Amino acid sequence: TEEGLEETSVAVESLRSDEIGLEGRLRLGLAEQDEFGRQLAEQLRGHERERERLRQLVQELERARERLQHASAQLESVRAIEKREVQAAAGLLERLPEGERGRVRGLLTTAIRAADGLETAIEAVLANRLDGLLVESADSALELLRHLREQGVGRATVLPLRAGPEGSGSGFVPMGRPLADFVTAEPASAALIARLLRDVYLVDDLSLPIERFGAASPPALFVTRAGEVLDRSGALTGGLGAPPGALSRAGEIRRLEGELA
Repeated sequence: TEEGLEETSVAVESLRSDEIGLEGRLRLGLAEQDEFGRQLAEQLRGHERERERLRQLVQELERARERLQHASAQLESVRAIEKREVQAAAGLLERLPEGERGRVRGLLTTAIRAADGLETAIEAVLANRLDGLLVESADSALELLRHLREQGVGRATVLPLRAGPEGSGSGFVPMGRPLADFVTAEPASAALIARLLRDVYLVDDLSLPIERFGAASPPALFVTRAGEVLDRSGALTGGLGAPPGALSRAGEIRRLEGELA
């Protein structure tokens, strides 16, 4: 009947409407699922990046710990060498009578400080004078040497802080920089350092003064950062093998202490 057909038609339309609604909700659910999956994937990637960053931090921490352990071991070794050298110097002083010991104001090596990176050059120039005993005057130096000779106590370099009238240098040398510019000294030793490093110039390469002045009689002593020396007699000294001196050890101690600070 017509009423039956109309009811059937209404039912079909209702089913179609329900189907459309279900399809819409399904598409919405699938879209939400896709968005959730995208967010989850992004979170997983972020988590992986954090894990990688954490792994790198752990590796950096381990490398830093190894560097500190190495620096600490180096510092202990250098300090041990420094202690032995100080004890050796103290041994000579202990063998002196109290009166002669009182003449000594200290060691040159403890009275000066070299600029970082120039310790080798200064050690090459000063050589055994770095371990020299500081006394007030030339008379005191002569008396101390006489006692060392007569008593057979040992051999030493003695440096008078006041040596009398100062001689003039060779004048301005238009090459390099005065090595004394790179040394800091205690006030009492300043004049002595100026005297020891007078007419000593720092250059990049010994070929420079030789090309300009010749090797026979250069107007000053020239030294490189590596400790190669051209003296005023024309003698050249250099190469490897010399152990680090007191200034190098002091510089190394400062560097290592800075790393461990």
